[in-house]
Amino acid sequence: MRRLVTMRTECVCVAAFLLLSSCTGAKGVKAPPASALSASRPSSATNAQPIVVRKSDVIRGYEEFLKQYGNVDPALRSEALKRLGDLYLERAHQRFLAKMEAYDKQPQGPPPLEEYTDATQVYEQLLRTDPTFHAQDQVLYALARAYSETGRRELAQPLLTQLVTDYPASPHRQEAYFRLGEYAFDQRRFEEAAQAYEQALSLDEPFFLDKARYKLGWAYFNLQAYPKAIENFLRLVDQQSAGRQDLASDTGSLVWEALTYVTLSFRTLGGPSTMAAYFREKGARTFEKDLYLMMGNQYAAEGSVPQAIDTYRTFVRVHPLHPMAPIFSSYVVEAYERQKDANAARDARMALVGSYSSASAWDKANDEASRERARPLVKDNLSRLGISAHTRAREDKQPEEYRQAVGWYRQFLLEFPGEKETREIHLFLAESLFALQEYAEAATAYEAVAYNYAGLAVDRQAAYSAIVATEKLADKQGQERFIGLAKRFAQQFPNDARTPTVLLKSGELLFEQQRDAEARDVLGRVLSRYPKFTGTATAQKLVAHSYMRQGRYQEARAAYAATLTLLPATEKAQRREVSDLVAAAMYKEAEQQRKDDDVEAAAKTFAAISREAPGSALATSALFEAAGLYETLKRPQEALTAYQSLLELVPQSDLAGKAALQMGLLYQQRDQPLEAAEAFETAAQSIHDQDAIPQILWTAGLQYENASRWERSYGVFSQFAERFPKHPDVPEGLLKMAQALQHQGKTKDALKVFAQVEQQAPGSLVAAQAVFAQAEESLRALKRIALKEPFKANLKKKTQALEKTVSLYTHAAESRYLEVVATSAYRLGEVFEHFKTALLEAQLPKKLSQEQVEEYRFQLEEKAFPFEEKAVQAYASNVQRASSQPGAYNEWVKKSYDRLAELRPSLYKRPERAERLTSNIDVDTLTASRGPATANEVVAAGR
Repeated sequence: MRRLVTMRTECVCVAAFLLLSSCTGAKGVKAPPASALSASRPSSATNAQPIVVRKSDVIRGYEEFLKQYGNVDPALRSEALKRLGDLYLERAHQRFLAKMEAYDKQPQGPPPLEEYTDATQVYEQLLRTDPTFHAQDQVLYALARAYSETGRRELAQPLLTQLVTDYPASPHRQEAYFRLGEYAFDQRRFEEAAQAYEQALSLDEPFFLDKARYKLGWAYFNLQAYPKAIENFLRLVDQQSAGRQDLASDTGSLVWEALTYVTLSFRTLGGPSTMAAYFREKGARTFEKDLYLMMGNQYAAEGSVPQAIDTYRTFVRVHPLHPMAPIFSSYVVEAYERQKDANAARDARMALVGSYSSASAWDKANDEASRERARPLVKDNLSRLGISAHTRAREDKQPEEYRQAVGWYRQFLLEFPGEKETREIHLFLAESLFALQEYAEAATAYEAVAYNYAGLAVDRQAAYSAIVATEKLADKQGQERFIGLAKRFAQQFPNDARTPTVLLKSGELLFEQQRDAEARDVLGRVLSRYPKFTGTATAQKLVAHSYMRQGRYQEARAAYAATLTLLPATEKAQRREVSDLVAAAMYKEAEQQRKDDDVEAAAKTFAAISREAPGSALATSALFEAAGLYETLKRPQEALTAYQSLLELVPQSDLAGKAALQMGLLYQQRDQPLEAAEAFETAAQSIHDQDAIPQILWTAGLQYENASRWERSYGVFSQFAERFPKHPDVPEGLLKMAQALQHQGKTKDALKVFAQVEQQAPGSLVAAQAVFAQAEESLRALKRIALKEPFKANLKKKTQALEKTVSLYTHAAESRYLEVVATSAYRLGEVFEHFKTALLEAQLPKKLSQEQVEEYRFQLEEKAFPFEEKAVQAYASNVQRASSQPGAYNEWVKKSYDRLAELRPSLYKRPERAERLTSNIDVDTLTASRGPATANEVVAAGR
């Protein structure tokens, strides 16, 4: 325990007492020298100059006096001794002060000591020689002082005891008691010291009252009589603090020391609860706060943090509305922090903020000065609560922590709207709201941080964060806020690297809301002010989209084309997309032109798409449309050019097939069978309509026939038969294949295919035609065999050929189809006539006589005549069929009739017969085109 520094009482300057002017001493005794007495005698002459007497002269005067007259008058001697002792005491003290001053200036060696030997010797002599001296208490007091100052306190103590005992009325009695108490206290005789202090307090000299009261309390403290110690210390404090509210200025004084021992005493008796109970019983004191503060600080200094916290909290509990209550609550927070108890510190902060905020009872109960002292504490703890919760939230990712931070931050903004920390707290609030995905409120907070703090520069990051938060809002209101914030950000920070991105997003939102003019205005700023921005292509494309949506297709087309110039060659996918959009704009433009009946302009626009956007999916459709419009305009060559361009772009597409088909039809119309055939063949390879392909292939084959391109005709019909083997026209296709082979001179191959026709479609017209074609080929072979030497062998060949040919024509004539029947019947007549003629014109054998020649010819005529009859029968069958069947007359009947008229003129060369025959001619029969047999054509043909 810290010892109180022993008080040193001011030295009492012993004034030279005046010798009685009437004192002349005993008879014969000389008076003291003038030099010794003049100091005590005032001058009676008002006009005289003052006499300056030195103290050393006075001392020498007294010394001389005692030497010469010391034995004359005891009373006078005692007065002189008293006076000399006082002068010695004063001189010694002055010398000591001078030495101390010099020592303080140049401290070398040990400090000087007081030397009172002269004084003590004189005082001791006086006590010995005159024990009844009338100022004996003064002598005792002075001598005791001298002993004490020179460290001989054991000699001073009996003197003081004698003084208080023998001189109860002495003015030095109170100091004597006090010094006796001090001597006893220093020797740890505390009970004796307490008694001395009590005696000192019973007297009225104010100089020693506070000191005695203090030391009395301290004595009781050392005696462990804590209630008495408390009582005396508090009486001292009460006296010193009367009418005062604050003792802070008394730090280091007796009052402060007394308060220290009061707190130590209360601690010993039970701590803050005991102190609270004491003042509750004895009455409150204005300095209670100082006691609680001392006690708490003592505990804290000793490391007893829980006890310190309990002390601070006890004060708050006992004095909840006290102006110092916030300070004590803040000490609780600090104590918990020193303990590193974060949770308890947080709870203490919450209690502090709740108890002393602007809405609290404490705030209403205190004056403005007290509130101003508390405001920094509330502010600091509010911010710390928010920041602490925010920090934990960032680490733990717990929404509840963010919500707590939001609550504290909002309270801070309400309590301290104009503080220097407010903007930062507002920013933290925004960040916490954003983390909670409360984007609307976060955006509002960020916007306020950025723009609402007058006198501060706009916070760029907060302004941008407001935009980011608003971007998270999907509703229309959020989009409107984004657009406004983006505009504001761009105006405030036009050179920020993020500004073009913000403007682009704003333009996108305006576009989505179909506010096309506003969107173009914003996007136009992006394009004009930030040409190096990576999003310029997107901005340009959105401008084009807006024109497109408004039906301003030419402007859209130009904007899309501009977009292409902004896209690097490496962005192939995007370039394809934009190219398609260019095509789409042109397509729409062309459609509008067509709708407006500007067909020629529409055709040109459609055709231009393939040039400006060749990779577009619409390019082919546009070419098809252009070609169709050119057909409408009766400009087939331009239509063909468009169709051809389409084929070159997408040769294997369905549209290419349709284009080829249209080309084939155009070439047909222009009587260009080869080009038509090639177009139809291309169409058959590309078109996706499987049902249409057989007819297209068939038409291609026919066009190759018309162009006499027999090899290609064969190939197309062969493809037809292979791809569609079950098609009903396959037999006819085979027939055409055989005919194509014939035209190529591939007779053997042709005959094989003719045979396939009859096998695949027996009884059909094409089968009959195939048989007839075989018969025709057989006839040609028959005609090639000449009846010459070796006549017998050639006759055999020709006879065999004749039989084959007759068999084939007969087989053909047995069909149901009049044309084939009539033709075959006529050809039979021709065959027989030919054979007859061949016999008649046969080469005669060599070395025959005239007679043998005539005989030979006669025999040939005999053999030839039956063939003429067979020929007549064949021709006659045609004539008879025409006579008996309406519509059976045709060119082959007429030819048959003509031959009969020559061969049997008597029967057939009569006009009336010809009229009968021609009256049955059916004109429709003569002009019917090739095609499937109809019911009128299928008739029963006689043999």
